[in-house]
Amino acid sequence: MRIALASCDSLFSWEVDDRPLERALAARGVELSRPDWRDPSVDWGALDAVLIRTTWDYTLHRAEFLRWADRVADLTTLFNSPQILRWNTHKGYLGELGARGVSVVPTAYVEEPTDLAALLSERGWTHSFMKPVVGASAEGTRRLRGPVEEADQRHLDELVALGGAMVQPYRASVEDEGEVSALIFEGRFSHAVQKLPRVGDYRVQDDYGATDRAYGMSLEERRLAVRAVEAASQCVGERPLYARVDFLRGPDGLEVVELEMVEPSLFLRRDLRAADDLAEALLSRLDHEPTVQSLPRSRARAVIFDLDGTVVDSEAVVVAALQEARATLSLGPVDPAGVRSRIGLPLSEMVAASCAPGEPVDEIVAAYRAHYAAVALEQERIFDGMLELIVDLRLGGARLGIATGKSQRGAMAAAARHRLGHWVEAVHGIEPGTPGKPSPAVLLRALEQLQVEPGDALFVGDTTFDVAVGRGAGVSVCGVTWGVHRAEDLLEAGAGWVVESVAGLREYLLPR
Repeated sequence: MRIALASCDSLFSWEVDDRPLERALAARGVELSRPDWRDPSVDWGALDAVLIRTTWDYTLHRAEFLRWADRVADLTTLFNSPQILRWNTHKGYLGELGARGVSVVPTAYVEEPTDLAALLSERGWTHSFMKPVVGASAEGTRRLRGPVEEADQRHLDELVALGGAMVQPYRASVEDEGEVSALIFEGRFSHAVQKLPRVGDYRVQDDYGATDRAYGMSLEERRLAVRAVEAASQCVGERPLYARVDFLRGPDGLEVVELEMVEPSLFLRRDLRAADDLAEALLSRLDHEPTVQSLPRSRARAVIFDLDGTVVDSEAVVVAALQEARATLSLGPVDPAGVRSRIGLPLSEMVAASCAPGEPVDEIVAAYRAHYAAVALEQERIFDGMLELIVDLRLGGARLGIATGKSQRGAMAAAARHRLGHWVEAVHGIEPGTPGKPSPAVLLRALEQLQVEPGDALFVGDTTFDVAVGRGAGVSVCGVTWGVHRAEDLLEAGAGWVVESVAGLREYLLPR
């Protein structure tokens, strides 16, 4: 299958946002090209589909671009369709969305010479914003934070002469909170990013020095984004393959400021699964059976790890610390196999299960903590390849967490000891007065901090206790066999998948 990602000849060499998509499509047997949409030598009819991506000069040639889209759609399958492009290349669509009940930034459309000061006075907008009805990347925009000056009126007149202008109240929240963008593929929420301008600026494009990062949207915010795309679909009469909904925070919550369905940046580098999801949605539209390898792939947008036996090789340290603690109290050794089988339980439960009746559990726990702290620095090691996997997952856009049976203090110390804190956003252990594993409480706290729904997360652990934690939280579980429990035990407990090496876990979690 041959698919073109339509681009332009003025694309910056540093633009790499679509590379995850290119890899995802190539892995599914697609032959890719990236032609300039204005290149007359391209045989569009020889392609199975054209996906509009970086045609970022179209705003200078809108009429030509729409004629091109009509022509290509007659020869092959074009995404998004000419009907969507025609509707979405003029920002009058924002008014239509508002009419359908979508929360949008209030907008005055100006198509003829208009007194700007009078318009703002009538609307009661003391701070305002102007932009063209056809445009992208903040081109032609202007911020007004005081009385209308001659240059402001002249700017409005120029926009009107070029085809029309939009005047809106200025949302100062953009300077502190930036703009939030939700990516919607085939009508479903994919991921979100927060775009932050330089200090004092309002422009959230990287062309102007802005930065972006992954953003955890609440369920309510996700529904607002999906609703905006549903309203757009009703306006056009069809659902877009891809869409990006841009929000600013207004006085009553998030407001749609743009809905991009032509050539939006999709920020695929900010989410681990987004490129795969888009590739599969595209190929599904084309009824193509992908020739991707048969190994199951996790679809999780957040990965939360158990610590001991999963990320950190601490089995020998745990056993040694417990034996030393008992020796300090003049107690005999216990069976190491029994200790290993209980790793993952809260410390007090693990110790109690190893004790004979009448033995001083609390004293043993205190002595254990002291010995563990001394031994861990010398003997505890992160499993080979695990840190690299965690780094690659985070760079790939995954939200990462740790949910361990250690105390909260111990969890934080271990994360610092193994240099995990920079990459893992949520580190959670057992807080005083809260239940330990197999209660899902510790995992639920990690999910809450990451602002991720259980259905969008994966829990990775090495014990049947971890499986119980994941299932109790409604989270899919991947078991690993380099820790305490066997593959058959993990599967019987309900793990959805089991891997036998860090390399296998990498293959499960990261697309090639």
